[in-house]
Amino acid sequence: MKLAREALDLSRPAFATKSGCSVRTLENNEKGANEPGACLVAAFLAAGINANWLLTGDGPMLLKDLEPKPAPPPQINVPALSAIIEGLCKAGLPPATLGPKAVRYYLDALGEGLITPTGIGEGDGQGAA
Repeated sequence: MKLAREALDLSRPAFATKSGCSVRTLENNEKGANEPGACLVAAFLAAGINANWLLTGDGPMLLKDLEPKPAPPPQINVPALSAIIEGLCKAGLPPATLGPKAVRYYLDALGEGLITPTGIGEGDGQGAA
């Protein structure tokens, strides 16, 4: 806790006032004599300190340093996309336009419910020819 308070560039009295706890309570928490109460943890959290780091030492100290997890890659119905590409090739589309058109048709088919992204199920099939 002391490291977190110092990272915020606050004295004990200043942080105690900000958190609503006494200087003695803060001092005892910093020394490890007491377990931090919820309002003290909430005050550190509101000041930008990672509560997980504060309580366990895991992760970065500052919330701003938490890295967002990358989004999972989208699922692609490979057989459906392959069929779209095959149809466009048979229609004689120039190679330079094949990729963008295939993606557009694939997304349109998803949006219309003709296919599903996982390939599981049949879509609603309402607009299928």
